[in-house]
Amino acid sequence: MVAARGQRALGRTVTGPGVEMRAVLCFAGAEWCLVARPLSIDGVVIFWPKALVRALARQGPLGPDQRGALAARIADAFPPCTAPPDPNAPDTLRPRSPHWRA
Repeated sequence: MVAARGQRALGRTVTGPGVEMRAVLCFAGAEWCLVARPLSIDGVVIFWPKALVRALARQGPLGPDQRGALAARIADAFPPCTAPPDPNAPDTLRPRSPHWRA
């Protein structure tokens, strides 16, 4: 939960204070009963894939152009990592990406 809240804080540095940012965990391989609802623990919302897709598809306060611009800002600020760091590598050889925490 602490890591998810930390990621939310990093996201807020890019989006600014006017955009609502939620911390989310999505468990892709978990089995959920048919009447399950997403739950929140310590400010982190826990979803399964279909429930997360429904939540993300809901209409929000931003229009399509605003969402596109925001998505581009986030993508520029947080480029994808190509591979996780090797935990067996000496400290001097480990990549120092802000997106991976050892």
